[in-house]
Amino acid sequence: MRLAYSELGAGGETIIVLHGLFGSSRNWLAIARKLSVNNRVLTLDLPNHGASSWTDSVSYESLSRSILDFMVEYGLETATVLGHSMGGKVAMTMALTQPELIKRLIVADIAPVEYKHDNLSVITALEGVDLKSIKTRNDADKHLMKKIPEPMVRSFLLQNLVYSEDQYKWRINIPVIKKSLPSLHGFPFFSENIFFNGPTMFLAGARSDFIEPNHHKNITHLFPKSSIVNIAGAGHWLHADNPEAFVDAVFQFIRSS
Repeated sequence: MRLAYSELGAGGETIIVLHGLFGSSRNWLAIARKLSVNNRVLTLDLPNHGASSWTDSVSYESLSRSILDFMVEYGLETATVLGHSMGGKVAMTMALTQPELIKRLIVADIAPVEYKHDNLSVITALEGVDLKSIKTRNDADKHLMKKIPEPMVRSFLLQNLVYSEDQYKWRINIPVIKKSLPSLHGFPFFSENIFFNGPTMFLAGARSDFIEPNHHKNITHLFPKSSIVNIAGAGHWLHADNPEAFVDAVFQFIRSS
């Protein structure tokens, strides 16, 4: 398994950053630069995303194992792990399966619960782009516009469009992600005696509904030393909506723990 990554900064804490579904490490470059002022920051492309290897199936257990193996291969005895959305579920699974490797856990706008997302419609829109006929990224944007009216969402998705061998291609493994959506929308089952007892912070977008009061019981059971911090004026992409507050919350959490 080859995981693509970028590294910024030196000294301080080692922070591993994990992106969400349809994302990549490049989405976190601006945040990584801010965090790397006093820390070493590793932003990874998860399997089936970015420049990392593709697999035949996707689950949080397999994604977690790939990152834990990366830590061992990279010589990291422990690290602070920050994960957003799907990456947050990967980070939580890592902490619950091999807690000795996780110094601190930061989960951005996701809870350890099942969601009823509509990611299938996104995949259908991506599948509907005739990659053989498009000549520019703008052509692809026009195709996506028919099913995805939000410019910000289309711009985010189009970061996965690359030109290679005289043709545009998606650098995400759409077929495998599609068949794995039920698993990705859920969260692994852990027995009642399994929990992560390390410092944990959940960052919630104040305008997002991904972390709701009825999720708090699951959060505190699995992560008893956790806190929930709201990021003002932010939706699900809270690191893009309010990066200053996001970075400040991360720095404060590291200092206090």
